[in-house]
Amino acid sequence: MKEMGGYFGLEQLVSNEYYKDLIPLNTGRNALLYLLKARNIKKLYIPYYLCNSVSDMCIRNGYKLEYYNVDAEFMSIFNKTLADDEYLYIVNYYD
Repeated sequence: MKEMGGYFGLEQLVSNEYYKDLIPLNTGRNALLYLLKARNIKKLYIPYYLCNSVSDMCIRNGYKLEYYNVDAEFMSIFNKTLADDEYLYIVNYYD
């Protein structure tokens, strides 16, 4: 019988990524930072209901932030028109 636990066989993916041309990023924050730089985003709208790790990273890297609210069902309350260098960060609270 084969043991189960830990990473459930993910060790076979070490240095053998499924997608060969991927960009290795180790956290969601680093993925966001990559997108901010790659798309030349200057301002990010983020929900108030979000941990500080995202906002701290953005501020530390010189990005402008503006906060928006979410309703009782965690749906975004946002009705502004975005400029080309502005993006809306939407959190999937149910995933």
